[in-house]
Amino acid sequence: LPVDARTLPNGLKVFVLPRRELPIVALDCFAEAGARFETAQNAGVAGLTGQMLSEGTTKRTFGEVADAIEQVAGEIGSDATGPSVEVLSKDFALGLELFADAIRRPAFRADDFDRKQKEALSEIEKEEEDPEFQISRKFREIVYGKHPFSRSARGTRTSVSRLTADDCRAWHAKYFVPSNIRISIVGDVDVESAHRAAAKAFGDWAGPAVEFPKIPAPPQAAAARVHIPTEREQIYMVAGHLGISRTDPDYPVLRVFDGVFGTGSGFTDRLSRRIRDAEGLAYTVYATIAADAGAERGTFHAMAGLEPEKLDRVLGEIREEIDRIRSAPPTEGELAGAKAVLLGELAFALETNGRLAVAILEWDRFGLGFDYPAKFRRAVEAVTADDVRRAAEKHLHPDRIVVVTTGPTPTPAKPPGKPTEKPPAKPPGKKAGKQP
Repeated sequence: LPVDARTLPNGLKVFVLPRRELPIVALDCFAEAGARFETAQNAGVAGLTGQMLSEGTTKRTFGEVADAIEQVAGEIGSDATGPSVEVLSKDFALGLELFADAIRRPAFRADDFDRKQKEALSEIEKEEEDPEFQISRKFREIVYGKHPFSRSARGTRTSVSRLTADDCRAWHAKYFVPSNIRISIVGDVDVESAHRAAAKAFGDWAGPAVEFPKIPAPPQAAAARVHIPTEREQIYMVAGHLGISRTDPDYPVLRVFDGVFGTGSGFTDRLSRRIRDAEGLAYTVYATIAADAGAERGTFHAMAGLEPEKLDRVLGEIREEIDRIRSAPPTEGELAGAKAVLLGELAFALETNGRLAVAILEWDRFGLGFDYPAKFRRAVEAVTADDVRRAAEKHLHPDRIVVVTTGPTPTPAKPPGKPTEKPPAKPPGKKAGKQP
């Protein structure tokens, strides 16, 4: 893609991609400022700071920001990595002004902070009632150990309750500095004009380099099995272990693996076909190793919702499928189907200016190059059935499976040897939770 990349004297990176099909411009920001830099004491500060970026600046109150963007039928939002704005091209100047103010001059007013803090605590409370969140949280605690990803990116009720507007202000001052900022501008713009506007909006900004905390890599956790008893009738389960980072050379192969094994379109993957459709053992089941790969290693995880008496059988069948894909390549039909879905999704993933603005920042962050869509397509097309088997053998660790369940106490497995039952499984082959 013809992305024009430049770096301002203060270290801020600017990427411009003209797309003239529609009179729309999308702006996005990425600051290395996520939850992986938090401690147990300030967990949730990254997300809360990010939300505050679009809640008012030193130039405009929250209401004035909302009125300004609504009057031009635009959109503004923000998260831990920075704000995003989308406007019509005729309103680019206003969009860039709101965008730059959100990055450089958030106000962290007390009333806005109190409102967002209450919203965050409400979301945490909702999450804690969600069975999938309950098992994911415990799973991450075991898989990541002392690593920051062992905690929810939202933080806890205790940690978020004690945060203050000054905590968010200090977090912003530390991580939102020019040398730690990437911005992308995608849409109906002239390249030179967009760069001049960006230089005017950010060129006089100064700040020290970020000293990032050292984060030790999490070790592979030992196999474990934990049950969280609740009064629900259904069992929810997650099983898996530590996975890969986004820059792992096997990433394209493992995206194909996901399609074959646990995320295929229309329940065509092995787990859905066998456990849900053929045997009716689970209401829902899926598995992935590539979905949450990022700067840190994500997880290999399988999740399912099922009846208590079917738990051991489902675990046994997942393990059988892991053993099977580690020892024998998928069929040519499975391989072709997974590739077709993946390449079809690639085109859709880059369809809008907003998605492209996000993608450009990711490509630069991970050193993938702006020709990454073409490189990724070629890499996927080149994946062979034996590549999938080899990658599965390398990255799936049946002896390291962590299993977490919630719901009623699981019904004990029937004695081995019954025609319709599988023997209780040992800790082999599963997957893991999601990366914040």
